Amino acid sequence: MLVEDNNFGRSLPVRDAIWPDESGNGYALRMVGINSLRYSELAELVSSLGHCYLANGAAPFIAYLFGAQTTMVRRAIPEQFVSKGKRQIHFMGQVLMRTYLVRHTRPQLCPVCMQEKKYAKALWDLSLVTACTLHDVQLIDRCASCARSISWRRPSLFLCICGVEFTENMTQKASPLEIWFNQCLENKLIPGTGFPKNDVSVGAVFNSLSLDISMRLVRSLGLYCVLSDGKAVPGKVTRILSTTEMRRVVELGVARCLCLNSGEQGVYGPAWDLRGLVEDAEYEDLRRLRQLFSLAQLVESGKAWVLDPQQVLDFDGIADE
Repeated sequence: MLVEDNNFGRSLPVRDAIWPDESGNGYALRMVGINSLRYSELAELVSSLGHCYLANGAAPFIAYLFGAQTTMVRRAIPEQFVSKGKRQIHFMGQVLMRTYLVRHTRPQLCPVCMQEKKYAKALWDLSLVTACTLHDVQLIDRCASCARSISWRRPSLFLCICGVEFTENMTQKASPLEIWFNQCLENKLIPGTGFPKNDVSVGAVFNSLSLDISMRLVRSLGLYCVLSDGKAVPGKVTRILSTTEMRRVVELGVARCLCLNSGEQGVYGPAWDLRGLVEDAEYEDLRRLRQLFSLAQLVESGKAWVLDPQQVLDFDGIADE
């Protein structure tokens, strides 16, 4: 047992591989439970006693203990790094240019998947993912029994810290638009999972955009719906939103993208960090963004950027297709 081997001089009795689409922290918690251990014991040895999640640096140790490939565990745990003075994240083979695109310290889950699949998906670690694409229900990030935020530091993968099983939480149906966008993100994070089956005539909007730009675009356009005072203050707009808050952001942001793509009017207004999005975008993303914003320019307005339909956005000479 772990408590008898403080130096982890041997592997644990029960070992298993990590699923290709499994969260790294979820894998560690799953294996801790299988081996009748406590998350705090693992955290004390690989991170610190008070850690509520396991950092990427712990991946080799976790892989050795539980029998997974180190590369598979490492890619499934978000890793922060600094490039050109900006803090970014490696996750599941992707590079995300904003740390608030990943909620690795604030897990969310699908109660139905907890019952059927028995593991936590890496997809749920993305901050703009709000629905289960398998069961078409909303994800939860709070226990319905005690109202506490869900944490990795809990008795088991399936239990809240209050002792109630997450499978007892009632599920709510997710909206078609929400499900569709979540399917888009899943296909980008884990290629081969299948592009959205729903007949939504907006595939071209996100089909050629990267995961990073897709999430940032929707978040930029939809963010103002959760700001009660209508003001974009950096401390507020860069925080990790709750699943409920992000659900509103996703629905409004995707809707505005669709309107822009179809050339509809009345969708222009405040948006956060669109200029930064354009500056970070690679060539293929720039080409698609130029199509999307062909009638708009980003105009600085206070601490936000506003889409102005009367002007044309400058994309540094990126040509039309």
